[in-house]
Amino acid sequence: NKMSLADVLDVAGHFTLQQMIERDLYQERLKNNEPLNLREFMYPLLQAYDSVAMEVDLEIGGSDQTFNMLCGRQLVKDYLSKEKYVMTTPLLTDSSGRKIGKTEGNVIALNDNPNDLYAKILGLGDDVIVLGMEYLTDISFQEIEEVKQAIQSGENPMQYKKQLAFEIVRQLHSVDQAANAQEEFEKTVQHKELPTEIIEVKLQDDDDEYLTEDLLVELNLASSKSEAKRLFEQGGVELDGERIVDSSASKLINDGSILRVGKRKIVKLLRP
Repeated sequence: NKMSLADVLDVAGHFTLQQMIERDLYQERLKNNEPLNLREFMYPLLQAYDSVAMEVDLEIGGSDQTFNMLCGRQLVKDYLSKEKYVMTTPLLTDSSGRKIGKTEGNVIALNDNPNDLYAKILGLGDDVIVLGMEYLTDISFQEIEEVKQAIQSGENPMQYKKQLAFEIVRQLHSVDQAANAQEEFEKTVQHKELPTEIIEVKLQDDDDEYLTEDLLVELNLASSKSEAKRLFEQGGVELDGERIVDSSASKLINDGSILRVGKRKIVKLLRP
C-alpha cells in the first residue's frame, strides 16, 4: 500500500507480456474465451514484490503458486542481487481436483484446537485419506500402500480417516490430545451425545426469545443469514434434541436450552 504508482510500474517493467501470458491459468482462460481482468493479471507481480520487501531466501508453497513464486525469484535477483529459492509441494486435493483451503471454504489451520482439527479432517472426503497420509504424516509408504489396497478392496474407510486425523493431531499437539479429540468426535458426532464441556451463551434481551436465522448469525453459529437459512432447511439445527427445519416457526428458547448447529457446534443458551 505504501508503493507509489511509479514503484508499481517499475516492478511491472521487470516482466514482459510474453512472460506473464505463459502462466497456465491465463492460457486456460484465453483458450476458453473467459475474461482475464488486469487486476488479476498483475497479482503475481505484487506477490512477487513481497519476496523483495521481506528479503526472502526460500519460499515454500503449493504447486499452484509456482508461477507467482518464480516471479518473486526474478524480482529478488533484480532488486537484491541474490538468489531466492522456491520449494513447491503437491496440493492436497480430492479426486475431482478440489483442493483443501480457504478458497474452497474447507480450510484446516495449523492453530485449530485439537477437537476442531480432528473433526475437520474427518469431514473431508474419503478420497483424501491416502494422499493425506503421504503428504501430512510420518506413516511409512508401505503402510500407506496397505491402506490404499484395503480401501480399494471395500473396507470401511472411516477407520483409516480416523488414523489420519489422529496422526495429524498427535504431531501438532500430543498423543493424549489426539485420543481426547477422537473420543469427543465419536461422542458428539457419531453418537450425537453432548460434549464433555458445553459453551454457555447468555442471550441479550427478549428479542432473543425465539430461535431465528438472525440469532444464529448473532451467536456466530452461521456466517450469514443465507447460511443460517440453509442450515435450517437442511435439518442442521436442533433445539433440545428437536430438529427445526422452519426458522419462521418461532420456536421458544428456554433457559438452559441446548442448541446444536451442524455436527459440532453445540451451545447452552441462558436467558437473561
